[in-house]
Amino acid sequence: MIISISTVKKKTALAEAAKVTRESITESNIEVFGVMWQVGTVDRDKIRSAIATADLLGENAPGSIGWILADNTVRETTLLDLKYVMLAHALRMDDVFKAYTIWRSGNKSHPFQM
Repeated sequence: MIISISTVKKKTALAEAAKVTRESITESNIEVFGVMWQVGTVDRDKIRSAIATADLLGENAPGSIGWILADNTVRETTLLDLKYVMLAHALRMDDVFKAYTIWRSGNKSHPFQM
């Protein structure tokens, strides 16, 4: 079977586009508790920091804090809320990478989508 250069270029372009799509999905806002949370790399670092700080403070940690959501509203948020946001992000990443792996194992003749 002979594969043309244009076919190789198309598959390479689709593979690069798939990476961008994958990253876009994993970095995009996520809905948890009926509101949209920012979960980009910097946002996840802030969430992890808030969780770690609350864990270190133990019983001295505040019951909730005002957390700025994706729409810039402030939501009173507990440590458990933040843990669920991180869990939701991890589960979405798992779904994305499973779908991406399936796409990669195919012939890559169509764009990667979720």
